[in-house]
Amino acid sequence: MAGTQKEAFMGFPSKDRKMDIQVVDIHEFKDGKIVRTWHTEDWISGLRQLGVFEK
Repeated sequence: MAGTQKEAFMGFPSKDRKMDIQVVDIHEFKDGKIVRTWHTEDWISGLRQLGVFEK
């Protein structure tokens, strides 16, 4: 997932920075239908790219 922060996000003001993070979806199928989904996003890397942890 990629984008540029233009407004406050989760209470953090925008520094107009871009971020690019990994997002993974894993689906379990049964009889041709999705019966379970696992989803994860690497927000620590994204927040670092946005400068959230800078002093």
